[in-house]
Amino acid sequence: MTNQSTGGRYVHYEQKKNNKIAEISLFYTKEIKQIKSKIDVLLGHGYQAFVTDVYNFPAYSQAGKLIAGTTPEFATDKPENRLESYFGRVNYTLNNKYLLTATIRSDASSRFSKRLPRLPPVSRKAVFINWLNNCLKYLYF
Repeated sequence: MTNQSTGGRYVHYEQKKNNKIAEISLFYTKEIKQIKSKIDVLLGHGYQAFVTDVYNFPAYSQAGKLIAGTTPEFATDKPENRLESYFGRVNYTLNNKYLLTATIRSDASSRFSKRLPRLPPVSRKAVFINWLNNCLKYLYF
């Protein structure tokens, strides 16, 4: 307890952090001129580890006397957390106009008991860059 009789409180706190990260990806692309198409594939894996060494100390009064009830139950603590992800993406481009994208991702965390569900989004869009370029050549700046 800190009060007027202790004249303040001195607490030493010490912590060391060790964080690691690894990101690995593979990319492949193939142009198929016969059907005016292009395919590119991305595969990846991500890993992060967070480790903290915590050192607990008791509190002392300004006079250097131990304050009752501040002695830690454990002298050290070492919380650790990890994150891991797997992902993939396939892009298919037809005639440099249309794009179809399929993606899948799966994440896991040591804070959860199991791997999170896979997220399989798919998207498509018409690429209008060529159309825009054709329009812009008629504009004068």
